[in-house]
Amino acid sequence: MRATRSWWVNLIRLIALAYTLFITIIMLAPSPDLPTTDGPYWDKIAHILIFFGLVFIWLVVFSTTDRYHIFSRRPVLVLVTCLFYGIVIEAFQHWFTDTRTFDIIDIIANGIGGIIGFLTYEQIKRRFVF
Repeated sequence: MRATRSWWVNLIRLIALAYTLFITIIMLAPSPDLPTTDGPYWDKIAHILIFFGLVFIWLVVFSTTDRYHIFSRRPVLVLVTCLFYGIVIEAFQHWFTDTRTFDIIDIIANGIGGIIGFLTYEQIKRRFVF
């Protein structure tokens, strides 16, 4: 049983790290290399979905690896850290890319997605206790 749990926990960690790295690469990629979208809000919807996933997966990681039950009292820390990460990525877009810009609306969309991810995790945790 212990080996199975260890394998599962390591897989979740790897997925979370890969997802975070993927987001970093995509958010800092030159915009001509990204697929185009028709419609004024698709970019914001993408930010919401991306940060929903980011917060949710990291909440799962920390809840499955918390041996001392420290995390169970601080899940908001994951949300705040992910939102800070979103702000840093937006700043990096401005400072380190020529085709991307800092956009406060993207930060708001990141926050909305993160909060939805947090609330979804909390609802699932209450119903299924994992």
